[in-house]
Amino acid sequence: MPPKQKQLAEDSSEPIYFYNIREKPYGIFSQWRKCTFTDLNHPDVKFNCAEQYMMYSKAQTFNSPDIAAQILTTTASADQKRLGRKIEGFSDAIWDAVKFGIVERGKLLKFEQNEEFKKVLLDTGDRLLVEAAANDKIWGIGYTAAGAKKVSREKWGQNLLGKALMNVREKIRAEEAGEDEDEEADESVEEVTDEEADEEADEASESLPANPNSSTQNKKHKHDSTTDDEADEPSKPTKTPSKKACTNTSRDVNKGLYHILHKTKGKHDEDDHTEDDLLEMFTKKAVEDSMVNGSGR
Repeated sequence: MPPKQKQLAEDSSEPIYFYNIREKPYGIFSQWRKCTFTDLNHPDVKFNCAEQYMMYSKAQTFNSPDIAAQILTTTASADQKRLGRKIEGFSDAIWDAVKFGIVERGKLLKFEQNEEFKKVLLDTGDRLLVEAAANDKIWGIGYTAAGAKKVSREKWGQNLLGKALMNVREKIRAEEAGEDEDEEADESVEEVTDEEADEEADEASESLPANPNSSTQNKKHKHDSTTDDEADEPSKPTKTPSKKACTNTSRDVNKGLYHILHKTKGKHDEDDHTEDDLLEMFTKKAVEDSMVNGSGR
């Protein structure tokens, strides 16, 4: 049977100890582990490890630009630490007030800007992170991993480096959870916006008049007797007669008038002839009568 793979964390209640940069996978928690990152507060500077960031910030805190410049040109973490001890005007009180915030920020930048390291950190869950530095009771616990298991935790040192790492872990986790919430909120807003747009489109289509020319017709009947309750019927288009049709119609009318006039004139002529005949007849009879009467006198 193939050998079982060694689990990184067999007991979630057990602390995770780190110290040596060569230890896998937790050697990345060490200040000396090489890892490039930048800080917006120092945009022109690129740091090669968290120890360099810490010592450079220490020199800046005590206004030691020469030491700060030397720290940036030094790649070995041990040399960077040595230069940090040469800072003039150093004060424990001042340094103690700012050192934890400086180290925590350096760790945050380191793990935020390196996805592989960040994954290892987040995969530790909620386990206690402990720097097992036998000779350092400030940043570590003052014991090796083996020695730490033999004594009560009450005897451990401050473990400031482990606490800084756990704070960074929580901050990154909260940031990523916030990003997920923002994405969900954006999706919800987009869905609501789409629904509102659909509703507005439906309302707009329902509010459109049945006759697309109604607005024009309303203007046309503004001074008419048509009320708002009466439906405007579109007027039927009038067909304009052609020029040829107009000419033919005029010709027909003139022809008809010609026949009517001549017919009427002919009738008048017949009436005149009849009257003339009657007049001639009566005149002739009157002459004859006068002649008869005249001879009797």
